[in-house]
Amino acid sequence: MNKKEIVNIIKKCSCKYIDEIVKYIDFASKSKLIMNKRNRKITHLGYRIITHIFQTNLIHTGDIDIATCSMQKGYLYYLEYLEQMEITNTNKDINHQSTTLFIYDKSIIKYTEENRLLNKLDDKVLSTIPRITKLTETILWLDNNTIQHIDINFNIVKSICEILHNYDDNIINSYIEFGQKRNMNIEEYNEFLSQVLKIFRENAKQKTYSQSDWEEQMLKKIPYIEDAKNQTVSKWCKWIWL
Repeated sequence: MNKKEIVNIIKKCSCKYIDEIVKYIDFASKSKLIMNKRNRKITHLGYRIITHIFQTNLIHTGDIDIATCSMQKGYLYYLEYLEQMEITNTNKDINHQSTTLFIYDKSIIKYTEENRLLNKLDDKVLSTIPRITKLTETILWLDNNTIQHIDINFNIVKSICEILHNYDDNIINSYIEFGQKRNMNIEEYNEFLSQVLKIFRENAKQKTYSQSDWEEQMLKKIPYIEDAKNQTVSKWCKWIWL
């Protein structure tokens, strides 16, 4: 498999995964059982569960469609589990381990020698997918209780994930996490993501920082962060990078 084919498969995996995450976020936003909690931990737990289902089924079957369909099964079973807890009045003390195991048992394909590795994906694809899911999780900013996550511009999210294969480090994640130290409404956050895409596209061919240089740069900026937060989003993004 040549590089172009690998990149195309990564893009397909990424887009289908993010499309299913959007469906989950929309689904969660309409569920009183999920959203009527004190914080976003319930939404975040569901995200991590269905992401693990996606990755596991993708590794063992190599089938992108099977992997994404299993994500949908996962969050439907998640709601079923929460409904049962509501009925039995045990929803105040959610056992994350039992929740996770219940949904895994329902959604992860039971593998035998006959159905294992139907279409083995290239190792480069399999090593990149966990980085894409982690980047998506970072961008979603699920512990932020002030923005409506369904209003995030997911076309930009897809584009940011598509350039990840040009980077073999975690600088994009680190950049976004640092940028999230500033309070932003959804309009500002979408502008922030647009600036992230622009910066990393421009620097994809000629890297400005190594991972260690980047970490050192961030440490130097921390004493000045409060003043920098008062800038426009565009200037805030440039300040982080330069």
